[in-house]
Amino acid sequence: MRYPKTFVKNDFIPTEDGQYKATIFATTHQLGIDYRVTRILRRDDSCIWHNQLPVYKILENGDFEFYVSEPCICKVLLIGDDEVDSLEIGSDLEDVNKSVE
Repeated sequence: MRYPKTFVKNDFIPTEDGQYKATIFATTHQLGIDYRVTRILRRDDSCIWHNQLPVYKILENGDFEFYVSEPCICKVLLIGDDEVDSLEIGSDLEDVNKSVE
């Protein structure tokens, strides 16, 4: 199972250490705790998408927390471990791109 998600600037909340955090709750993505992040893209001011080095946590309950230095528009693709072995190169990017349609 795959879960593509697009975050917008309003999805991020400030943290005590000056970072910003956005969350995908386990009850929303329904992947449990056995999933991976396969792709994170960030949109710049010229509306061009770039690969983003992710800073994130997968909590014990399965919630996904994504951290950035400033709120942004970005796309994330979570994929269940049961599907990781069957991934084709580039297929994860197609799913991320569909998340903004």
